[in-house]
Amino acid sequence: MSGLNNVLPDFGIWARFAIVLAAMASLCICALAEDGIEEENSAESWRERGHELFLEGRMDEALQAYEESLRIDPGNSTAWLDKAIIHEILARQAHLRAVALFDEILAGNPEDARAWWGRGVAQYGLERPEEARGSWERALEIYNDTLESDPEDGKAWFEKAEVLISLGRNEEAIEAYERAIEKNSTSADAAARTVANLLMENGLRDESWGIGEPNP
Repeated sequence: MSGLNNVLPDFGIWARFAIVLAAMASLCICALAEDGIEEENSAESWRERGHELFLEGRMDEALQAYEESLRIDPGNSTAWLDKAIIHEILARQAHLRAVALFDEILAGNPEDARAWWGRGVAQYGLERPEEARGSWERALEIYNDTLESDPEDGKAWFEKAEVLISLGRNEEAIEAYERAIEKNSTSADAAARTVANLLMENGLRDESWGIGEPNP
């Protein structure tokens, strides 16, 4: 069975969200019953439809229903919360699928540094920072080996810099980006823009870029 087929919804999270939505739905239904109001195409009816679709696991359709509710009543804070919950679930599912895909790639080629980096990004999105760091450290090892064999590989310098950014090692990342620029990498322009941003964010100054003010 492939890694993708092993990706299952996190039913614990779904259950907690379902309880929240059910409680909110019951309050709204009671209010509608008391007022004797239930319009088929009202903002509230669309929100109720979204809740039913959510409980059936039809997330994309539920999201569309919540968006229709908000189109009718943009100020409905409950519908905004419902929509946010759906987005969080869909994002988690996407991260789980991404990890499974990268695992399949790495099963075929465990030396694919880019896959290790992407795997770390997906793991970080799942709030697994230690696992993400492990994936990024492995990617960095592979890039270091690549550049030891071929220090003229501008693409590897650029991608190494991205891994260093993920690890929070910004000053080393700047050096790697500058090597990518020096080697006239196809990503040289992107590297230059990133270096400029990093220098400004960190209050650093590099005479060759003319950015920032000298530190006192």
